[in-house]
Amino acid sequence: LKPLMKRVGAVPPQPVQPEGVGFRDPFKTMFQDLLPIDVRQALAAAATSVLRARPLVTFYAGRISNLAGTLALIALAIRIAPQCALIFGVIALLPMTLFQMASWSADSMTIGLSFLLTALAVRTSTEKGRLTSRQMASLAAVAFLLGLCKPAYFLLPLAVVAIPRRRFPSTGARAGGIGIVALA
Repeated sequence: LKPLMKRVGAVPPQPVQPEGVGFRDPFKTMFQDLLPIDVRQALAAAATSVLRARPLVTFYAGRISNLAGTLALIALAIRIAPQCALIFGVIALLPMTLFQMASWSADSMTIGLSFLLTALAVRTSTEKGRLTSRQMASLAAVAFLLGLCKPAYFLLPLAVVAIPRRRFPSTGARAGGIGIVALA
């Protein structure tokens, strides 16, 4: 087995050039149909392609970039809503969550944005004073990005219904804010 492994490890990586397709590097065309959720793994793939790394290195670079990005989103969520730190930590350390965070798919971004949207909803629900337009815009932006990841998560933005009425200047403003976030 060792001689075989040495032979396999000694083979230099070959660039992928399909015949008749008309492009040299598949990662150059990757950015044409790129959704914001795929940016981390696409950048990792492009960087390893430029370095002419082996496919296994590219694969693990994408997985590590997904894990790092999701952990950054979870850390931001814990910073936004420190009262949920224990719950977020327990959920983040579940085996399936860890596996999905380090996978080469959009699931890692879905998990990170779900944590972030939950943290924003908890923070806006528990703070005192009026709700600012910046807070509503951040809720709408995260809800929109989450909708890009997986449309099946359309109910999660409805957590803004838990924001107390006293935080809004009027009932119309509350209905408008909830509507904007729900439509995002």
